[in-house]
Amino acid sequence: MWISIHFQGGDHVLYPVGLVFRMILPGTNPCNWSVDSVWFRNQTFVNMEQLSRSFSSESHVKVSLKRYNLPFFFTYAVNRRRPGLYEDDDDDGEKEFKPLQRGPMSFMPDGRRFAVKGRQVSWQGWTFHFGIRSTTGVQLHDIRFDNQRLVYELSLQEIVSLYSGAAPSSLSAVSMESVNWIGKLSPELISGIDCPQDASFFDFLHYDQFRPKLYRSAACLFEMRLEVPLEVHHYRRNFDGSENGPPLREAVPDDVLILRTVVASDWFEYSFDFVFHQNAALEAIVSIGNSIKPVFNAGLEFDRFGFPVPQDGGVLRSDRHAMHFKVDLDIGGRENRFETLLMSAEKMQNNLQANGNQEQRIYMYKYDAESVTTEKESVFNFDIYRPKYLLFHHSNVSNSFNQSRAYSLVPRTRRISDDADSPFDNSMAWTKNQIVVTKQKDDEDTSSTSYNGMDLYNPILNFQSFWYDDESIVDKDLVAWVTVEAMYVPHTDVFPSFETAGIDPSFVLQPFNYYEKEHGGAVDNLKENSEGSPLPELRQRSKRNKEFVCRPVLAKTSSDALANYSCKQLLFVWCLLFSCGRFLTV
Repeated sequence: MWISIHFQGGDHVLYPVGLVFRMILPGTNPCNWSVDSVWFRNQTFVNMEQLSRSFSSESHVKVSLKRYNLPFFFTYAVNRRRPGLYEDDDDDGEKEFKPLQRGPMSFMPDGRRFAVKGRQVSWQGWTFHFGIRSTTGVQLHDIRFDNQRLVYELSLQEIVSLYSGAAPSSLSAVSMESVNWIGKLSPELISGIDCPQDASFFDFLHYDQFRPKLYRSAACLFEMRLEVPLEVHHYRRNFDGSENGPPLREAVPDDVLILRTVVASDWFEYSFDFVFHQNAALEAIVSIGNSIKPVFNAGLEFDRFGFPVPQDGGVLRSDRHAMHFKVDLDIGGRENRFETLLMSAEKMQNNLQANGNQEQRIYMYKYDAESVTTEKESVFNFDIYRPKYLLFHHSNVSNSFNQSRAYSLVPRTRRISDDADSPFDNSMAWTKNQIVVTKQKDDEDTSSTSYNGMDLYNPILNFQSFWYDDESIVDKDLVAWVTVEAMYVPHTDVFPSFETAGIDPSFVLQPFNYYEKEHGGAVDNLKENSEGSPLPELRQRSKRNKEFVCRPVLAKTSSDALANYSCKQLLFVWCLLFSCGRFLTV
């Protein structure tokens, strides 16, 4: 275990001293612990005694430590303003800050449209169960759309961070969050920041330090409208072919249901969003953020893995993050098949046009279907020159066109080149591939374990054993193991904490010939006509709810007990208190 020394204070992680030492922990008895390596500003020593003796030696390079007067609280995340956006010149030529305006708020004008019974959620045709497992984190079970099961289990398995920087601790630094039990790393989510004001929050119970512990607001559930409509079409001409009159348009907003939970490690926070769309598509998104931990800038060659920071003597280090998911698919039943559609361009003769040039060659894009029969054949890494559709379907379930009703698995992640062998490959073998499809087995419940992080070289569980036996995956209960990754090189624009924007790897499950008409057009939502108002039948439907809430319906929390009362109820309470006050005064 490598331990770094920093200056004391709330922002101490931003001020490294340049002293790093490695502890050997052969057991739980601290008397047997020892230091076998010390690194001090590009100088190496065997132990602390040698470092102490070197200070009196003439060969030792003398250095002076600059002292920082740091406050004993964190300041880098408090009221951070960007001068280019908020500064303004007044009449005297002095710069002042404009007062901050409150940002947008979300609310449901007719109340919530999703229902929760225990841990079962239903919304717009979707139903699923959810929970947070203490060891591996968030889990979703029995995911159905229109009462047809699509996924038996969608769960997080592991989170790994690998660091590269100009210090010995960064050369071999690996963080496996399962060591600390991922489920117990769930912080309390804040209404209006981590989740919208109208979100529903859920508590979970974990066994922590030999006793049960309640983790409040560890997950939230809310509905929101995304920026881009689910279905939109603008007509340039009217139906009679003229361009007169108001423009015609038809659109369906992309209202989604989001289940969110956060995993907060020592230096990073991972926000997991499971997004349910109205067109029967399901998306899993990971957003990464938190504080930056620089290392001491010793002027070494491997300083190219990071950029200098505004603080003296610091340099940033690059980070690689990998998250692993388990997706147990039941498309049309338990016995599924895995098939790929390879897209390619084919050179063809132009014989489709009677008056065309018969010798002219044109390129047509086509697909070649290929069935994947074994587990080793299923190993997938995205190739930009050979794009593929990854389809899962039941052999006996087809639509009226005799096409298999399938679901497509679409990874939206940046593949990190990792051809070289790593000494940690055995403990995190799942990081080598984006997708692996295996036959479901009860003894292959998770792809990682908390014990792997304690022995990276000889782990208890090696994920390669899941698919190295190369079993058949034709008409079997299939499990897709999905890896999403993100590589981040910190820079001064986001110092001292980097934002989540642009760091959101994800994957999507979307129907592929599963329905014979789009579900987006049949949802209980508003389509707009040429005048920009709801269609008549939907306008009439919106009048059914006679009691309209005159303020946003907010979540019930300990700090907002009156959030779900209507204006009439609040007015009645105010009048009652006012009358009692007058009576007591008299």
